[in-house]
This record gives sequence, structure tokens and C-alpha cells, in this order.
Amino acid sequence: AESLEQEFNEVFAANEPTKKIADKIIRLQLKNGKSKFIILHVEFQGKGEKLFRLRMFTYFMYIFFKYKTTDVTALAIYTGAGRPEIYDRFHVIHHGTEIMYKFNTYTVRDQSETELLKSNNPFAFAVLASLYLIKAGNDELKKLEIKKKLLNIALEKGFDYPKLYRLLNFVKYLVKLKQPLELVFDDYSKNSKKI
Repeated sequence: AESLEQEFNEVFAANEPTKKIADKIIRLQLKNGKSKFIILHVEFQGKGEKLFRLRMFTYFMYIFFKYKTTDVTALAIYTGAGRPEIYDRFHVIHHGTEIMYKFNTYTVRDQSETELLKSNNPFAFAVLASLYLIKAGNDELKKLEIKKKLLNIALEKGFDYPKLYRLLNFVKYLVKLKQPLELVFDDYSKNSKKI
């Protein structure tokens, strides 16, 4: 697998100079020698940017022109409480000419907490953390309880140290607390972990 987002960020930075693009573009080499491209866009705000659907289409067109292939799979992940009205396509119509580019979507708020808790997949844990964060909103005390709950879930699942360390770093990055509450969590974490 080859990561191409640096190449794409350089190409598209001129179009959106103030945006730090965190999309992932991966080129997979298949056993038959062909390439398959994966475009992954994570929409953090949840409301959707006006340009992100266009950017998804532009990535596809760039791959088509540069690599001469349509073997592209695209996925937009919505992590916030909201989602734009049009969230799964880039669509334009102009005087009888029409372009429709549909892509896969995954919406965190629509996922089942029960199903996510059953899974030992680290992605399910990350989705669960995002789901809890949506439910907490801006309530700092709820966020503290979320961090504690996620720590306990990770410990109960018995993840090995490297996986546990990565998951807890993800939670630390995702669920940010104001300093006094972050210190409360750090104390709780030190007393909870047996690693």
C-alpha cells in the first residue's frame, strides 16, 4: 500500500489554502498487478463543508487523469451530531449536462452502541468513542465520564499493551478536557490501569 495524500494535498492546497486536509488516499497494488485506489474523507464537523463533495469528485478525477483508472473506492465518514442534507454524492446539472458521482458513507451517530460494545475491533472502539462524544456535546463533566468509561471498556476487553496504548492516545486526542478535569482523568487513569 502506498499513501498518496501528500501528493494530493500539494495539488489541492491552491484550491483551499486555509484548510488543512486530513483525507487519506491509498494506492493498493493487487496480486494481478493492477492498482486500486481508496479515498477516505473524515468529516469532523458533521454539518459538512460546502466543498468537501467537490473535493471527493476532484480526487476521483485526478486519479482518473493521472493513473488512467476508475478503480476507486471512496468513503466519507461523518463523526459529528449532524450530517448535511446531501451527504453521499457530488451532483451538478447545467443546461442538460449532468454529473453524478456517488460515494460510500458511514455515519457515527447512526451506529448501535450495543453492537459496538460487542466488537473487539479497534475501529469499533474508535466509533464508540465518537458516538459517546456526540452524546456529551459540550458538557465537560460528561466528557470526563466518557473518558473514564472508554478506559474501563478498553481494559475489560483485554487489549494488548500496544493496542491499548494507541486506543487510549486516540481517546486523549478525541475527548479533550479543560486542564483541571484532564488532571482528574490522569489520576483516575493511573489508578485504573494495570499495564
